Amino acid sequence: MTVSSLFEDISAFFRGLFSGEPLDIIWQGVFFMFGLVFVIILWLIVGYKLRMNTPKKIMLILSSTVYLWYFASERFPVTLEKATLTFDMIPSEGLIFKQLWVPFYQFSGIGMVFEIYYKQMIFFAVIGFIFALSVKRFKSPIAFGIFTVAALLFEPLFAVVNNLLHGGLSKTYDLAVLIIGIPLMFVGYGLARLLITLNGELYTKLHTPVTKRASESMKI
Repeated sequence: MTVSSLFEDISAFFRGLFSGEPLDIIWQGVFFMFGLVFVIILWLIVGYKLRMNTPKKIMLILSSTVYLWYFASERFPVTLEKATLTFDMIPSEGLIFKQLWVPFYQFSGIGMVFEIYYKQMIFFAVIGFIFALSVKRFKSPIAFGIFTVAALLFEPLFAVVNNLLHGGLSKTYDLAVLIIGIPLMFVGYGLARLLITLNGELYTKLHTPVTKRASESMKI
């Protein structure tokens, strides 16, 4: 998904909506638009309830937006019509449950891994980096690991549920992404921890609640 395709998707959605055309497909840009609105409202409400300062709320919105952009780019568009390929029509070679690709199926060398998955690698490292900075609980590598596995397992789960709802093959998922994604998320996590070590005071300010910071300034 590019910025231009994002605006094209949104423009086409509203043109169809106002002209009364039936919605038969959810494009990447449309999903991203509604997802972004939800993310912003969610973190503004949660941030207000937990008395987060503005920089932390911005970081949480940014981190969620990066993941949302990745997810929209990888899993959409999604058709709302029934699948034309039923599972009994699909060969099982190279596929698990006829919808999940065997990791690195028919790969001839490690060079193909970087050639095919370099965009995902960048996204995973960036996502891991921003979330490790944004969520104080992720100071624990165990907590971050649980988050990483949950975030990455959401993709194949989405693909499987989507196929079941469509009554056949609508989307496949490459399990190699899981194998690549987990270590790359931790690469981003490691870079974030290094930055935190070098700028501990800034990190502390980022995660200091508004009321506490205000009371400390009054004491001064």
